Amino acid sequence: MTRSSVALALCLSAWIPACAVDESDSSSDGMGPWESARTTTDDGSIVIQRVTYRSAGMLIAGQVCRPVGTGPFPLVVANHDGVSGLADWNGGACADAARAGFVQIESSFRGQDGSDGLIELCLGEVDDALRMLDLALTLPEVDASRVGMWGTGHGGCVTMRAVQRGAQVKAAASVYGISSMSKAYDHWRTQLAIDAGPRAQYQRLIEVANAGIGGTPEDLPEDYQLRSPVDQAAQMPSNTALLIAHGVDDPLVSARQSCELAQRLGVSGHHFDAQHQLVTTAPVGCETMWTSSSTQVSSWTSSRYLLVYDGAPATLMDTDVQGFLSAKLR
Repeated sequence: MTRSSVALALCLSAWIPACAVDESDSSSDGMGPWESARTTTDDGSIVIQRVTYRSAGMLIAGQVCRPVGTGPFPLVVANHDGVSGLADWNGGACADAARAGFVQIESSFRGQDGSDGLIELCLGEVDDALRMLDLALTLPEVDASRVGMWGTGHGGCVTMRAVQRGAQVKAAASVYGISSMSKAYDHWRTQLAIDAGPRAQYQRLIEVANAGIGGTPEDLPEDYQLRSPVDQAAQMPSNTALLIAHGVDDPLVSARQSCELAQRLGVSGHHFDAQHQLVTTAPVGCETMWTSSSTQVSSWTSSRYLLVYDGAPATLMDTDVQGFLSAKLR
């Protein structure tokens, strides 16, 4: 399986238990709003800091990447995939964003990378993302009028719930995002039962859900709904630009989830083949909820988009997510 590299590496194959955050090598230089801040890169063009901050009283790890200079620079909040913390410490997509002229912040979320607390699956993690955003908006180099947020998989769920809960962002993108936690759980359980796909990942996700939510969707339907952007669609503000993107071959989250969320929000879609050519048919799995859009994607003039791709073309998805966010944060 290949997931989009713009949305960090897939971290679902290993659930790493939390340990205490190591602040022994933290520095007070340039701490700003953070509990601690340690510079890991300062090469004259970008600065990367490993930080900690408080969210609901818990100490949470995270990372800040920014260009050198006074700015103000647009801010991007990146919500990582999986449940094993950040995949790009001191590099990767965070460094790339800084070199492109953005400040990017990334929370490890509770229960990950040594952060306090337990993994909750798109509940407390939303609090962590919102809190880090609030703190980052106090940084003098951040342009508070140009803020975007994106995430993949679990991070896509966090992104949509954060926007629904009032995140002050101009634009947001969910890539391979979980829209219904109960349907995601059902998918993992069904695939595991028929011995299909990445069994170890399905098993681990079920274990994480049972521990973090407290049981199955049948046991706790309201708790699963609370974590599901599609069940909270009425809370989505109308003035936030949205991109919902999915690949039909993703084995962990069905593309139908993104199609259902788009339908609830009244967003029509573009269906691309693996060569990024538009096709007129509905994507597999979305036939009963598909309305084709005539809006040009390349210009990004519309406020909301649903993009569904045959296969899982990482490079093409990278280009579209970057193009969308760049256009909306100019």
